[in-house]
Amino acid sequence: ATIVTILLATGGPGGKSDEQLIEDRIHALVADYSPTGGSPDNYCEALRPLVEIAQEHASSSTRTRNRGAEVDEIENIDIDGRSAVATVRGTMNGRSESVDLEFRKEDGDWFYCPQDLVSVG
Repeated sequence: ATIVTILLATGGPGGKSDEQLIEDRIHALVADYSPTGGSPDNYCEALRPLVEIAQEHASSSTRTRNRGAEVDEIENIDIDGRSAVATVRGTMNGRSESVDLEFRKEDGDWFYCPQDLVSVG
């Protein structure tokens, strides 16, 4: 019982809160951004195979990482059970924009999982 209490008290991997894990995932997504989706490791289980296929068929020029994308501010994180939506303000190609990013909790960590893509895949 003590081990379970410690795990519950410390949160997710590395003792981080859900909000911190989502913030980490957002920064990983942006650092790894490419037109083909970046690293499959940032995506929920349902989308990883699609991202892997996109990576396999991409030319080397479209695999270029980041392309000047930056997180300016994580404005809000709304967690509802195993789903979350984060409102993120970022800059890409000199243009600032606010977007909602959807996440899903799997095996104690949060992964990018836009539901419109999950329903297609």
